[in-house]
Amino acid sequence: MDTDNETLMELINEEDFHDISLFEKVAKRVFSFRDFKTIRVFLGKLRFSFLANDESYRTHILEDLTKLSANFSLKEITSICVDTLVGNYLAILILLKQNPIINMESIENITEIVPRLQCIEDVYLFGFPYKGDALLNIDERVRSLKREDIKKLAFSCGVLFNMGFFHKSRETVVSFQNIYNAMEKPEYHLRAQLISSLLQKDFNQFSIVMQRFGYSKIESEEQIISEYPELWKSLKRLSIPVFLDVRNLRFNRVLFNGNFYFLIYMNFEGRKQIIFPFSQVELSDVNKIYDFQADIFYTPRERYGRLLLSDIYSFREVSKVNEPHHDSVTEIISMDEDEIELRIRKILKDANLTSHSPVELADVLTQNLFANNSDDLRLSGFIIKGQSFGVVHLNTIAGQLLQVSHSPIQIVFLVHIPSIDDRALRYFIQECESKQKNYCIVDRNDLTRLFVAYKML
Repeated sequence: MDTDNETLMELINEEDFHDISLFEKVAKRVFSFRDFKTIRVFLGKLRFSFLANDESYRTHILEDLTKLSANFSLKEITSICVDTLVGNYLAILILLKQNPIINMESIENITEIVPRLQCIEDVYLFGFPYKGDALLNIDERVRSLKREDIKKLAFSCGVLFNMGFFHKSRETVVSFQNIYNAMEKPEYHLRAQLISSLLQKDFNQFSIVMQRFGYSKIESEEQIISEYPELWKSLKRLSIPVFLDVRNLRFNRVLFNGNFYFLIYMNFEGRKQIIFPFSQVELSDVNKIYDFQADIFYTPRERYGRLLLSDIYSFREVSKVNEPHHDSVTEIISMDEDEIELRIRKILKDANLTSHSPVELADVLTQNLFANNSDDLRLSGFIIKGQSFGVVHLNTIAGQLLQVSHSPIQIVFLVHIPSIDDRALRYFIQECESKQKNYCIVDRNDLTRLFVAYKML
């Protein structure tokens, strides 16, 4: 080891590398000498600061180290990276950058490096900050590999998949199926059959194979729904490459499940149903979708049609109020449009009061309404008809609704204190659905529940 570098490594404490500028200076120095022993000591000393800081710090560290390693061979990378946590991260990132497609021509790189990494469990624990960039495309030629190489490939792909290294796709799933079919042990052939049953939507075969693994008999879709988390954990334990993310859903008048796990949705009758992996259902049949990570049902942005007041995150407290008291309803009946608007804006924390005119889009036009959660902002318009109106007729709402339906407004609220005639109600619904708008009809009882829930009475 170079004497000056050795002394430098002894003088610097692990916590000193909180200073990113110090890290950059030392990294540039030790890598320029290509003294692998010094680099290993340096990577070891980075562990404390690497774990103590946030993801942006870790990403900065890894990007700099990758650039400094640009002229190193994979063999040299393996030599300096196998026994330190930061080294393991660096080796995986270099694999990712050098091998954006893992196929039969490039598998040697991962099978030679990944099984040798000694801190892989810690990388699992703290997470890999780069997600889903590499494509896995292993075809049936994998059968021609030596048994030991197939075992290394299965291990390496399992590790990298669980880190989020691979793009989550059907091709990734089929690659695992091909690898498991090429394995020697029968239990891996069963894993391949399990993957096949899900891809082929073969419910009976799926149940039979799960029983072979000791799982109870699956007799219905309802059982899958009731045992949803447990089934997920069982498939993970079997190293089946399941994944489920709402970002993998596709909408084009159908709901396509781009995940390798069952998707639960709720129809308009309130019944829960499932969609098999890489399958679809008519979007018009979907009321809500189950988000496994958040453990909630939500209304997809891409779905249009009627929403209940309790479906809307900004008004979520309304579900806690059942039948409103007669006195409260009487108070609501006496309100005019301005009084209703003021209270709605207070609930939405929207102080943007505007003067009304014949050309306004809506009585309340707001960007403060959250639909499914605190991140789901929607441009929304409220058409309000208070006590000054008699029965709400078609000509009462037609002008405003026409403007709203041709605007960027995403959710249309019809708030009416008087009753509304059937012709006006049908027109409102047809116009919203023909223009693919979400809409919510709020009568005097719903409005009372809303104002009671938010202490506006």
